[in-house]
Amino acid sequence: MGVPAPSLCPEERQRKRLVWRNERTLYRRTCDLCKKSMIATHDKNVPFSVYCKDCWFGDKWNAKKFGRDFDFSRPFFEQFADLMRAVPRRSILNERSENCEFTHYSIQNKNCFFLVGTALCEDSMFGYRSFHTKDCVDFSFLLKGELCYQCLECENLYDSVYCIRCKNSQNLSVCHDCQNCNHCFGCTNLRNKEFCWGNKQLTSEEFFKKLKKQTSSWKNFDALRKSGIFRATRQIQCENCVGDNIEKSKNCRQCYDFSEGEDCSYCMSGTKNTNCSDTEFIDNSHWCWNGASQELNNNCVCCAVVWYANDVFYSEDSSSSHDLFGCIGIRQAEYCILNKEYSRDEYFALRDKIIKHMKKTGEWGEFFPMEIAPFAYNETVAQEYFPLTKKEVLSRGWKWRDPEKKDYQSATIKEIPPFVKDVKASLCEEILACKTCSKNYQIQKQELKFYKKMELPIPLKCPACRHTERTKLRNPRTLYERKCDKCSTEIKTTFSPDREEKVYCEKCYLSSVQ
Repeated sequence: MGVPAPSLCPEERQRKRLVWRNERTLYRRTCDLCKKSMIATHDKNVPFSVYCKDCWFGDKWNAKKFGRDFDFSRPFFEQFADLMRAVPRRSILNERSENCEFTHYSIQNKNCFFLVGTALCEDSMFGYRSFHTKDCVDFSFLLKGELCYQCLECENLYDSVYCIRCKNSQNLSVCHDCQNCNHCFGCTNLRNKEFCWGNKQLTSEEFFKKLKKQTSSWKNFDALRKSGIFRATRQIQCENCVGDNIEKSKNCRQCYDFSEGEDCSYCMSGTKNTNCSDTEFIDNSHWCWNGASQELNNNCVCCAVVWYANDVFYSEDSSSSHDLFGCIGIRQAEYCILNKEYSRDEYFALRDKIIKHMKKTGEWGEFFPMEIAPFAYNETVAQEYFPLTKKEVLSRGWKWRDPEKKDYQSATIKEIPPFVKDVKASLCEEILACKTCSKNYQIQKQELKFYKKMELPIPLKCPACRHTERTKLRNPRTLYERKCDKCSTEIKTTFSPDREEKVYCEKCYLSSVQ
């Protein structure tokens, strides 16, 4: 790729990329072009204009009009920061969706509310990094789910609640690592079973009798997980891979939440990538290095939110283009540097001179500085994976944004009925206060309809805290040395040695669950 060896450890490189991705902090503000109200990832106080989706893709402005000459007396990042303050930004990334105003980093969804990183979902709410869901609420990393609630890292589930790493099953409640199962409650590590309660076989009559008396909660779900067994790392159909949650991949090192990849390293949350390194949330791309939030790219270096592009360097929020360097907001263009278009020969000659200049300033190969990121640190995914206090963030010269006081007020209803059948439709007009963070939230009409259909209690925590709870159930993206709890073989796992779960090597795990 023509870049030097990294100057920072993998964790710090990841932090620099994640601060360019705001997934969950949304604002109601006005479009700076058409003046209509919109949902945006930038608040009204940012130093650049923000356009609604229609205006940003419209023909009333052109990002090339903000082009400027490169100044070899100044560092590249300083000039890029100047360009960032000039070029308008899009409000939200939500493409080809219907009735999904609050959906971000998503595509082809219908009738959904507050989904992040999703595609082909319908009538679903509060989901994260999931695909092909229908009538689901509060889920993360769910593939092909219907009528699912609080499900995490599951695939092909129907009518199931509080499940983690379950697959090809239906009618599960509070289950972990169950596959091809039906009507199970409080079970773990089961295969091809039905009417089981706490891993004990019951008759159908016994099962439904117990079910009528039982209510599920995250508390007993956490205890259930600790009673089961865990494989050291989850790798499905992989060859020569190191990491966790990897599927159908080959020669991938230190990769997590990764599928159908080959010859990649330090890649997080991606699918169908080859020859990539140091990436976050990149799909269907090849020869990409040190980038975040990309799709269908080839030969890209240090880019963020670049889609359908080839040979793009140090650019942000650009798409359907090739041969760009230091560009922002460019679409369907070629041979541009700092948003200024050149002839083919002029472009390559100037690009080579800029790279030499950046090598002298020590910028070449480094990702964009944290100081010029378009978001505050605590607005981004960086705070989720690498949490810092306000004091710590400001002491490093990074940005922090305090929440607005209007987001915290007393609830307008004192008590919510414990049984959802007693909840009235008027609840959707009330303002609730999260019992964990005190932030206000409301129950949506579609959401209440789901709870009544599934006979689930109204959540007493806001969507953000519910998402945080699910995230905490996932292991860190770090490998530890420990021994298999059955055969004492040395293993590498995302379970630290001081954790109390039973962790087995691959051989012992497979022999125990089948």
